[in-house]
Amino acid sequence: MEFVTADLHLDHEGIIDICNRPFKNTKIMANQLSKNWNSVVKDGDIVYIIGDLSMEGAQKRYTYEHFLKKLKGRKRFIPGNHDIDKYRFYAGDQGIGFEQIIYPWAEVEEFVLAHDPTLSIVLPDRPFITGHVHQMWHTIKNCYNCGVDVNNYTPVSIDVIRTYFREHTHIKVKD
Repeated sequence: MEFVTADLHLDHEGIIDICNRPFKNTKIMANQLSKNWNSVVKDGDIVYIIGDLSMEGAQKRYTYEHFLKKLKGRKRFIPGNHDIDKYRFYAGDQGIGFEQIIYPWAEVEEFVLAHDPTLSIVLPDRPFITGHVHQMWHTIKNCYNCGVDVNNYTPVSIDVIRTYFREHTHIKVKD
């Protein structure tokens, strides 16, 4: 099964207030994100993190590596605006645990996965799965926001998103 999520913002104390997240601190937030993730993702599943894993870089290597190791599934990463300067840190044999880093966007089945929803304006008949907007909106036109702030801090299966598009939009998706 394939899942998507975005905007975890690990170790970003400010995001708790900015997005009104129900966590006392980032340690509690990371523990709950991990628990929610592992409640839906199985070991063989693929999970795309569509940007903004963190606000920090190499100085938090152990924290992020430890966090990712606790998560089930095969993790693939599409960097967001807070990640673009951290490719070498996230990727490769010396990376922190991603199977693959894809930039700036990916096609997964019939969906375009991109952190910033702006690209969806250019391709209005394609279904997009994005992040970046936090709690600003959950769905709009041809975009589904997979960010944690509007999805109960839990990854969402692509099958659930496909059903949403089929039932609520004019965008064509697989049966």
